[in-house]
Amino acid sequence: MKSFLRSLLLLGCSCPAESASWALAKFTDGSSCSGTPQGGEEPGFPMLLDSCELSFRGTSDKSKWTWTKATCSATEVTRIGYTDDKCTIPRGDSSSFDQKWPMACTSTTVCGLVCGLAERSITCGSVHDVVIAKAYMIEPPAPASGCSERSLVSHLPIIIGACYIRLDDTSSFVGMKAACDGQKVVMNKYAALDCSGTGTEFFSFGGTCAQGFNKNGYLAIESGCGNSSGTTTAATTTPTTTTPTTTARTTTTLSSSSSPSSAPSVSKCGMIALPNFLALTWLLIRCLV
Repeated sequence: MKSFLRSLLLLGCSCPAESASWALAKFTDGSSCSGTPQGGEEPGFPMLLDSCELSFRGTSDKSKWTWTKATCSATEVTRIGYTDDKCTIPRGDSSSFDQKWPMACTSTTVCGLVCGLAERSITCGSVHDVVIAKAYMIEPPAPASGCSERSLVSHLPIIIGACYIRLDDTSSFVGMKAACDGQKVVMNKYAALDCSGTGTEFFSFGGTCAQGFNKNGYLAIESGCGNSSGTTTAATTTPTTTTPTTTARTTTTLSSSSSPSSAPSVSKCGMIALPNFLALTWLLIRCLV
């Protein structure tokens, strides 16, 4: 009986791998990009590759929303802005989202507390888990209760398990590495730029929004770390309008015709979208196993 019920559950369960391909930027103090790690930050990196993500929705006018998709060739990383959530119609207005980054070793200026020169190189194909976070921008004093459809500005991919360099809240370059702790993301920062030694928690967030990289930026999980796409909530009441879901991670996205209250948000295999009879099966297994 138990094995039969498990089989029914798997019929309605989507259990995709959470791993994805990324482009990473590396900064060194010289020696043709082979020197010691140097403080430096390339906006947008680590950059999720081959995935269509909602990158701007700071207006109620959906025609002005922008989705982006980044790809990697042998020589450069290219990001293009689109007007649709399948990334098939280029925006074509020379928006700031259209950009190319050469992968070859390049001398660049980096600025933290002070500015200096560093060498930057970019590599593609690094595979790590991904969390898609809803990003909110809230005016000071930026209480978490301000997280709403009105303040939601984009979806932000978070790389899991990879060390990268970024400015912290003191404008100092630090090593950063995120990890899943249950159904939340914990971002740790390290004095060592290669994330060696002991890190300290910089911030954490789960399905309810919490402060992220800066005092006006708040994050909540949209998918990843065992959370199903479309099941996160703000710190206040549930909005009456529904954010259109992107098709970037179609294996984890609930159907737009599905009611969030008609299916459990998380199953034993992480991602799930069940009709009512399978939802009942899920409950039976929970009681029997």
